[in-house]
Amino acid sequence: MKVSHRIEGEVLRVEGEDYFVRGKDGQEIRLQSDPSTRKIGNISQGNRIVATVNDQNHMRSIRLTDMADMSDPRNE
Repeated sequence: MKVSHRIEGEVLRVEGEDYFVRGKDGQEIRLQSDPSTRKIGNISQGNRIVATVNDQNHMRSIRLTDMADMSDPRNE
């Protein structure tokens, strides 16, 4: 059974179907997409996103998020 969880962060770069995101903990995370990934918004470097991923960081969905929805880990 594949468990889904949310990842929130800032898009550092996009390489093909891979999105590299800085998570809330400051670590870089590679998120994989494919044609079945639901993409909401025009996502590019510098955007803040929230993604639903499986246990292998394959995205089920990714969307832009309002900066007010996320806490900045530098302020914690």
